[in-house]
Amino acid sequence: MYLRALTIIFTLCVLGLGQVQMASATSGSAETAEGQFGEQKSAFNEAFTGYKNARDSYSTAKKELDSTKSKTRQRLLEKAKTFMLHADRSAIKYLDVLKVRVEQVNGIPEDKRSAMLAEINKDSDWLLKTQTDIEEAKSIDELRDIAKRFREHWRNYRGASKRMAGLILHEKLGVMIVRAEGASSKVSEMVVTLKSQGKDTRELEGLLSDFNEHIDIAKKKNEDARPYFESIPMAGETSSSFQEGMKLIRDAHLELKEAHSALSDISKELQLVAVEN
Repeated sequence: MYLRALTIIFTLCVLGLGQVQMASATSGSAETAEGQFGEQKSAFNEAFTGYKNARDSYSTAKKELDSTKSKTRQRLLEKAKTFMLHADRSAIKYLDVLKVRVEQVNGIPEDKRSAMLAEINKDSDWLLKTQTDIEEAKSIDELRDIAKRFREHWRNYRGASKRMAGLILHEKLGVMIVRAEGASSKVSEMVVTLKSQGKDTRELEGLLSDFNEHIDIAKKKNEDARPYFESIPMAGETSSSFQEGMKLIRDAHLELKEAHSALSDISKELQLVAVEN
């Protein structure tokens, strides 16, 4: 039962990569960061493929088990060990992917970044120790006990993983909002200058108002999302908090897209007003 449960766990790992990938770096080193993320993701995919092959091999050996033959039982034990070692290594690779994201994404306060990395390193160390336990197991029953601990540990870590992914997205969106607010301030200064020159800025002011409204809504939704992510327990089953937080993040992102569209209209209007007699 516990060995079969690992299949479900690592399917969740693969799906989890999609959430982590959303939190991409936005600085000048983004290309380098994406390259590092891609390398870690490829390593995880390779490890996950090895895990699936080992799982299938173990399942085949289990079907062929003859309880009266010690050699057959020994072969099953070795297949089970290989299966679980691949599962353990896949989990470590998954954490490596998450670690790169936490290290590279902009906007996370350093104390929070350090706390996230410490949590990831702690789980990686636990998984490394578990590899030794697997290798030293003398029976299928011992492996079942290890698989049970593994399942419970990874189920607990799901909360920490989603909490981190959500907070990374929140901080990244916050950086984008700050940049948008900076653009708004610059446009406001231009409006004042043009107005002092006797230019008609009514259309420009209307567009700027729309732009600011989208930014304000995005900022509010992003701020509202944070408590949902922070309320996700670091251990145990996750609640609906992650989904609620992600809905707000998606809504905030859509508002920023609308703001970007409004900024394009502002740019065009600025050019028209500037050449106006």
